[in-house]
Amino acid sequence: MIVIDASALAKFILKEGNWERFYEVLSTEVISVDHVVKEVANAIGDTTFYTKACSHGVALKRFQLLRKIIDEEIVLLERAS
Repeated sequence: MIVIDASALAKFILKEGNWERFYEVLSTEVISVDHVVKEVANAIGDTTFYTKACSHGVALKRFQLLRKIIDEEIVLLERAS
């Protein structure tokens, strides 16, 4: 089991440097705290609205990918206390 934080998942979703290496991680059992969803969603929003690094269409696809990763339990979430 591998524990990831929001910065690791955001790097994959936003396709930042060496993001492809994260595929290996996702092929194993991956777990994180539930706050990771909010933090990655904020990172997607920041790259869209503040830095204008991507279009709204690209941002929507990134949100959909995040949702798929969570809905299909590719990354399992634990409640943060």
